[in-house]
Formats: sequence, structure tokens, C-alpha cells
Amino acid sequence: MEREQLVEQLGAMHTSHRGVLRAQEIASLCDARAESGGESIARAVMIEQGYMMPALQVEVPNLFTQGEPYRLDFYWDLGQVRVGGELDGHEKYRNPQMTGGRDVVEVLVDERLRESRISATGVRVMRFSYDDVVKVKRFRTILDIFGIPSGFAVPEVART
Repeated sequence: MEREQLVEQLGAMHTSHRGVLRAQEIASLCDARAESGGESIARAVMIEQGYMMPALQVEVPNLFTQGEPYRLDFYWDLGQVRVGGELDGHEKYRNPQMTGGRDVVEVLVDERLRESRISATGVRVMRFSYDDVVKVKRFRTILDIFGIPSGFAVPEVART
């Protein structure tokens, strides 16, 4: 079901039911492009804390290998500055399905090369962990240091 359909379906429910309007607001913020629960939680904290909403899963060119772009978890185009946010989890270093049979050192070296090559496109790479996200003050500090604008209100559902 698409986000708009979910919001519409929730709106069709009797609005006197407790929580329907709040459920509608939350559903309007859902985005299926998030590739993990951690990414969704990070985005929810950004929204709750009033930060500019990022674009999700944005591709940037790979200047070294044509036709193999890099994809960023989060992306902000701030005019003169572009920031790519990467949520680092442990799974990509431990899960054999994600490591492709490589050991941890090989995965880390590949990640460092990837970050260097993304930086070559002019995108500042902001890495953070799930632990950073749940320690909201620390996460706010990271977002502030990288210049992510704040002061945005949580988007509301248009009410008819």
C-alpha cells in the first residue's frame, strides 16, 4: 500500500477514535526507501528534533567506475554544501550475506575507499551509529556540526 493510500484510509476512519489523527500524521511521514529499521528510527529522531528532512537512498556518481554509483542512506543538498549521512551498523561487518565472504578488514577497507570516493564528488560524509541516534543529544551535536538545518516543524497532514 502506498503512503498516500494509507493516509487516506486512516482519514476515512471515524476521527473520534482515539489516535486516528496521530496515526495519520505518522503515516504521512513513512518512506519505504529506508533500508533498515535503524534508518527509519534515525529519520524519526531527525523529524522529532526539527531537522531538515533528508532525501533517502540518493545516488552519487562513482568517478572511478562508470555506471556503478554510490548510494547514500541520507542526503541533504544545502546549496554550497552537500552532506551524505551514513548509518553504520554492525551487520554489514558480521553478516556473511552482507560481507560476501570477505573478512572484517576487507569490508572496512572497502568502506574507507567508498567514503573517500564519495568525498571526491564534493559530498561531505557524515557517519553515525545507532547508539548515536538513541543518544539524542549526541545525535543533535553530529547533525549540528555537519550543518544540517534545524528549526523545522513536524509536517502535518492536510486536514479537510
